[in-house]
Amino acid sequence: MGPFEARNGEARSRDGTRLWFRRIEGPKDATPLVFSNGAACSTHYWPLLVEYFTGKAPLVVWDYRGHGRSGRAAKETYDIPEFASDLGAVLDAAGIERAVLVGHSMGVQVILDAYRQFAERVAALVPMFGAFGDVVSGISRHPLAGRVIDAAFDLLEAYARPVGRVVQPTVTWPHFVWLARLVGSNPSLCPARHLVALLEHIQGLEPELVVRAFRAVVRYSAAELLPQVAVPTLVFAGAIDRMTPPALAERMARAIPGAELAVVDHGSHLAMLENPGFVHCRLELFLRDHGLAGGAAPARRPRGALVEA
Repeated sequence: MGPFEARNGEARSRDGTRLWFRRIEGPKDATPLVFSNGAACSTHYWPLLVEYFTGKAPLVVWDYRGHGRSGRAAKETYDIPEFASDLGAVLDAAGIERAVLVGHSMGVQVILDAYRQFAERVAALVPMFGAFGDVVSGISRHPLAGRVIDAAFDLLEAYARPVGRVVQPTVTWPHFVWLARLVGSNPSLCPARHLVALLEHIQGLEPELVVRAFRAVVRYSAAELLPQVAVPTLVFAGAIDRMTPPALAERMARAIPGAELAVVDHGSHLAMLENPGFVHCRLELFLRDHGLAGGAAPARRPRGALVEA
């Protein structure tokens, strides 16, 4: 394959679920970057990072089970450790022995659990705008908050299908897009098209999957793992992230030995789209500092949809 050629591939999970991925070739002396999405997301938020790093490193984007172009699975398997195990299967199918794992939102928990499961294959961790766990504290510090949220998820899961039939057709209506932009992004900086693509994707998901994925985020914690992380780690936080407040990222960076913290001014949960210049340069500097980058980057890289949302 040529230096920028991309190919789609399929991996098989340990239970046989089909997992879609795309590999984009890059310099052989650079450590591959593998991107893990957020809950209920496909590859909507990676295009700018993929475009910037094309030609600088091999790249892989992929879809979780039940998401995007990957196959559906039993609903009880929609959980963080299973998603992390699937990531290992994608590494195998893409021919990658060790990688820099980049995770956004729920993807932060996925890459941390991947480190728990196969640390020897992880060259570095880049958690972006997400939490290691303890998500409830970002919502409320009331001692009963956890029980109330868990009971709400019980109710949502029990009635996921009828609720989905009512709600899913409306998620691309202008008022819903406006609300999603207000809660999940900095509306003055984040292009609306990325939120619209996500909401269109959600319309095609199983309602139970959406509920279980977000429930998995709330229930999971890697707190006890963080002091054991022994690879270079760069934690990104959005200064005005309403979904995973920067205090959670700061706690993660303090708990991981030697971790670096990069706070994006005016950045929200989608700060990689709002201030891409800072995110790209900070990540590239991190890779170079730790010997994970390849040789000199080519003068020109192809532009366009190397990642299909």
